[in-house]
Amino acid sequence: MQKMPATTGARSVHLARVQATPRVQATTLPRGNGTHRLADGCHHVFLDVGANIGIHTRFLFEPSLYPDASLSTAIFESQFGSGRDNRDFCAFGFEPNPAHADRHRELEAMYGAMGWRYTPVLAAAGNKEGALTFYHNAKGAGSEEWGFSSSLHADPKDVIAEEVPVVHLARWIEREIMGRKLPARVYGKYEGDPGPKVVMKMDVEGQEYYLLPSLLATGVMCKGVDFVFGEHHARFFRSHQSGTDFDARGDLDRFDIDKQAWSWHTAYEKIFGDLKFKKYPKGELVVESEEDAWRIFDLLVTMMMSTTEEDCKTTFLMADDESYLHDGAPWPAP
Repeated sequence: MQKMPATTGARSVHLARVQATPRVQATTLPRGNGTHRLADGCHHVFLDVGANIGIHTRFLFEPSLYPDASLSTAIFESQFGSGRDNRDFCAFGFEPNPAHADRHRELEAMYGAMGWRYTPVLAAAGNKEGALTFYHNAKGAGSEEWGFSSSLHADPKDVIAEEVPVVHLARWIEREIMGRKLPARVYGKYEGDPGPKVVMKMDVEGQEYYLLPSLLATGVMCKGVDFVFGEHHARFFRSHQSGTDFDARGDLDRFDIDKQAWSWHTAYEKIFGDLKFKKYPKGELVVESEEDAWRIFDLLVTMMMSTTEEDCKTTFLMADDESYLHDGAPWPAP
């Protein structure tokens, strides 16, 4: 049995001051060196995109500490089996909120001492490299700031602006995950397992409208990711990210897997043209009807799932596990 230290994974969150530049520069983010990928030596990969405090990685590595995380347990067992060994995995947590940065670094160190590979990527996931303004909402501090996003959907006097770096998620997966060198030895017992897998959790507070078209257009979703589960945020949908060229439609213009996909693209454009927007402070345009945002999201998922099995191996489940919001479980010790 593993010894558990007295310290735990729980801690309070304090809102950060406004910063003129990102606290974590894109050049300091973890990346391979051109000949070595970050995921080299990893049999299985878990991508936690919108990691918040990194609790889903703990669900994966330490399920016995989280008996109420039934959804995550079921997903991980269905994808990786119950005989998995943590030494076979690499987990990557994408989280732009500087308030959680120390927590992720501590998790990386604690897991490293166990011989487990966890790498935090302290940036937002997007469809372009760059920077975006995110907003701390004072009302969300008691919920681990789970609404920290690039959508200014609260009263301006209740928010603090923060500029954060953005990584091009599809290109990052191509560069660091796809084509990785598999380990010579596998420790777990993966009966009936067809081979190495990449599983992604996506909870990105509206960024899914930019990530899904990009992942589809590049082919990364269908060729490089086996299973995606996550949450959808219709109320945060915007046609453009204010002040940037983060444009979801631009990626859909490059999505051309087959004629069926192109017909979905045409439908996407028609829905896009019919959308009505309302203007928020600082000029953000937010879709007026959540029903319209749902139509866009459903169409994106349908586009992914409508390709033939040979073209697209990805399975998508719109569900997320938000149990253990504040964690509270003790850190592992070797």
